[in-house]
Amino acid sequence: MSQSTTLLLVVPTSWTLYFVPLSKTGSPSRHNQYSPKCPQKGHRLVTRRTRTRLTWCCSMAPSSDGQQSSLVSTNTAAVEPSNETKLVRIVHWTDVHFHVLKLPTLLPTWKQCLGLAHLYIKGRKDDFHAAELVPTMVQQIDSLHPDLCIFSGDLTALGLPAEFELAKSMLSPLLEKYPNIMIAGNHDRYTRQSAYLMEEYFGDYMRGGKQWDAGKWKEEEMKEEKDAFPRVYDDARWFGLKIVVLDQARPSKWSFGENSAPQLHRLERLLEELDASRCIVVGHYPVCNADGSLSDTFGRSLKDVGELYQVLCRQPPLAYLCGHDHQHYVQYMQVGGGNGRVPLICCGSTSYLGKKAQKKAGFYEITVEIADNNDSHHLPKPRIFSIVRYEWNSRHQQFEKLGD
Repeated sequence: MSQSTTLLLVVPTSWTLYFVPLSKTGSPSRHNQYSPKCPQKGHRLVTRRTRTRLTWCCSMAPSSDGQQSSLVSTNTAAVEPSNETKLVRIVHWTDVHFHVLKLPTLLPTWKQCLGLAHLYIKGRKDDFHAAELVPTMVQQIDSLHPDLCIFSGDLTALGLPAEFELAKSMLSPLLEKYPNIMIAGNHDRYTRQSAYLMEEYFGDYMRGGKQWDAGKWKEEEMKEEKDAFPRVYDDARWFGLKIVVLDQARPSKWSFGENSAPQLHRLERLLEELDASRCIVVGHYPVCNADGSLSDTFGRSLKDVGELYQVLCRQPPLAYLCGHDHQHYVQYMQVGGGNGRVPLICCGSTSYLGKKAQKKAGFYEITVEIADNNDSHHLPKPRIFSIVRYEWNSRHQQFEKLGD
């Protein structure tokens, strides 16, 4: 089989990136059209900037404390919503890594020893400041009056009960007031012994449901087994928008994740039944990296990321939200069908204050414009109206909206 490289085509008016395999001679091959097959390692997913509705830019933009923030996507062309549509405001936060210095009662496992080494020898405990930033985050999210809050995993550092207890006490005001959706990250399922501790503390926000009522989701009647993933969240206040969440975190020696074939099969069927264009899919692990290449790094990515990518190509959702990679970015995956492109939104970390300049503590406010009735024949499909980043300013001790 001949080796191939990738040619990056840049068209000034639309800034579209395509997969263009090259032969040994360097000329484009005839197989340069879109294909739902998984891109090979090193190939970039697609990003595009359009001038007609929203104008997006992925660039080195100044952050709120005067430093440069990498790969920030902002809405630079405000468009007023139609009179026939409503706005649904979503706050997306992730990877806060609460940590409490409390050794296990028994001898720590190999994985916990590795985690403690990362925390106290490599200095990871000084990178994340959940106990300091989360109370401020809760207050500021309250001021935004969101319709929904989504947390995409890694609430803790070692998956210890004391870490979950601290997180629960600090998040209670937010959890009681707004609809919340939470999923586990690989640090929340750090060992086999603690694999389902997060469900014990935050199960009311992880089970799926059709209506948010009195601080918890009312469970829907499942056609299949009750504990099956993906799980679907729906509420009348979202005007038909649905959130589909994946369970990707697994206890492992490293930081691997996995969807599993049955879960991906159910995901594809659900997206087809619910109308994928009206669904936001949430997972812990990214589909792509910040540079647009497939996220398949050994030891810290999804084992079946290629299979997930293919499902999203065949049933393109409105967006895919994730965390895990502590650098925030927004990439776009070009797909066939009506949706055209799917934003892949990695929130990074909401508590990172380490020395790596490309990583900034923050969260996203994602606004979806969606029809407020079921007459889909005469009203436009829902669309992402804006993606706004709020980033921590150490001088002002608060999260500040980028671009202000």
